Amino acid sequence: MTSGDENLVPSPAEALLHISIAPHLRFKNNVPMIMVWTLGALLPVTIADLWIYGIRALVLLLAGIGGATAAQWGLALVRRKKPVFRELSAFITGILLVLTLPLSTPWWVVLTGSVFAIIIAKEAFGGLGHNFINPALAARIFLQVSYPGIFAGNGAGFADQAPPLAQMQDMLGGLLWGNTQGALGSVSALAVVAGAVVLWYKRIIGFKIPFSFIVTVFVLFWATSGTGDYFSADALVVPCYQVLSGGLLIGALFCACDPVTSPITPLGKVAFGIGCAALTFAFRRWGNAEASVWFAIIFMNCTTPLMDQILRPRYFGEVRKRD
Repeated sequence: MTSGDENLVPSPAEALLHISIAPHLRFKNNVPMIMVWTLGALLPVTIADLWIYGIRALVLLLAGIGGATAAQWGLALVRRKKPVFRELSAFITGILLVLTLPLSTPWWVVLTGSVFAIIIAKEAFGGLGHNFINPALAARIFLQVSYPGIFAGNGAGFADQAPPLAQMQDMLGGLLWGNTQGALGSVSALAVVAGAVVLWYKRIIGFKIPFSFIVTVFVLFWATSGTGDYFSADALVVPCYQVLSGGLLIGALFCACDPVTSPITPLGKVAFGIGCAALTFAFRRWGNAEASVWFAIIFMNCTTPLMDQILRPRYFGEVRKRD
């Protein structure tokens, strides 16, 4: 290098300049780190399941994780690619699937669902980051449709009809602290929220989708409680029961917030949460209440591209053309 070339060496300040096209996003967490934190956030509700239900819950968790991992490994061998397990996505898919199922689900049904989640709902569309619907919820609906006799009337996520008002009041304590029937993910509302706080703290999920989802469900059931007095304690029991039961919290805080299958625009996130809530309300009020949350989220997953297109913010100086 000649003396005239020394000016070509960038200074420390110039080395920090990176020329790239928008969007200019900076985020410290990579995919494996996000998966590790998500797995850690699922630990409270998973531990609660193991503590309350014991070996039966452990068998289902092993079936879900084992089936998802084996499917990913086997598909990689068929495609002659090296299996990638450090991202932990198969583990999370298996756990989420189990959390949407009742305790009475046979282990082989869980195994079937976890294989379906990986091969059909995820890898068939290109793998991690390319699936347009949540793999765990897609598998949950697949099992609901394929084995209706197993899930009918056994507390598969929510009762066919909500219990009487007095019974709801007695059940609220169990929904908060644990030991309640339904999906394993609804065993303890406090455990689910505790895990979500970790994701909020690490900025892996935001507030828009879960807040709009939960609040809209609460308001809809509060407005239609039928008690006659909207400001009485009885009027609040019904919406509280609807929010805390049926796996709604695990769906709103962990499934609906999936960054791959949910909108990225601010207005899109709010509309997504409200849409999930409105469908959940409709399914529970006038349709089959079982798996209402899972069906609602999957349906809204299909609207994500349209929401991002219609509700995207306008760029500074942009003039939109009229058709």
